[in-house]
Amino acid sequence: MEHIIALITDFGLRNHFAGTMKGVILSIDPGISIVDITHQVQPQNILEAAYILADSLPYWPAETIFVAVVDPGVGTERRSLVVKTGTGHQILCPDNGVLTIVEQEYGLINIYEISRHNRLPGTEAYFTFHGRDIYAYNAGRLATGKILPSDLGPQVRDPIIKLPIEKPEIHGESITGNIIKVEDPFGNLCTNIPAGLLSELSIEYGDQLDYTMIETAEKHQTGKLPFVKTFGEVAVKQALAYMDSSGRLGFAVNQGNFSNFFNMKAGLLLQVKLTKSIS
Repeated sequence: MEHIIALITDFGLRNHFAGTMKGVILSIDPGISIVDITHQVQPQNILEAAYILADSLPYWPAETIFVAVVDPGVGTERRSLVVKTGTGHQILCPDNGVLTIVEQEYGLINIYEISRHNRLPGTEAYFTFHGRDIYAYNAGRLATGKILPSDLGPQVRDPIIKLPIEKPEIHGESITGNIIKVEDPFGNLCTNIPAGLLSELSIEYGDQLDYTMIETAEKHQTGKLPFVKTFGEVAVKQALAYMDSSGRLGFAVNQGNFSNFFNMKAGLLLQVKLTKSIS
């Protein structure tokens, strides 16, 4: 059975890169199905790619092959990997932390390093387009069913690279977590705080939440937001807190842009502290 290949990159759509990756795959077998998840990851933002990959995974057939290429270290000594996840999917990607959330939420069963000789023939002298030369090429080969991940290189037994993402936690009557991405073009801020932690503090829809967003020790913002099911429950241009479609806490402005209004961006150092308002 031929597989679906799903692509995640930061290549954008104004150049040939994403299209060329598809060309490589279809040159191996024109019957392979290729789907774009996104090519609009913020450039070099491995954290954003890690969450897009993890959020996408459970909604795809188990045999889907994901190619996730957000790769600031392209051409360096960083490894190229092919992994099988606890959900039964396969992922081809650089070893740069993009698997962090998938490993946390679903687990990784087998990890293989793609050997340097397993690359698109004729590209040995090129070092900056591994999306084409390594990941698309080997994804296409795997999709035909004629080779296995173990055919691409040795099994990896030492730890892979992980992003330093702090696990969201409850501290007394508050929850701490991280802002993990900005949903463009809407400007909603997404956190890594799951619904279960809000339930532990008896936070319910209709409550008011006090929040502190901390960028540095000297730079932070505080405020109060209603916790609602959906954007239309508040007035136009009013800020709100909600659970996003991945089951994590988010911040938005009804028919507006939270990121622009509050000048807040995603990042590993941007923490959020949340408390149920008592006023």
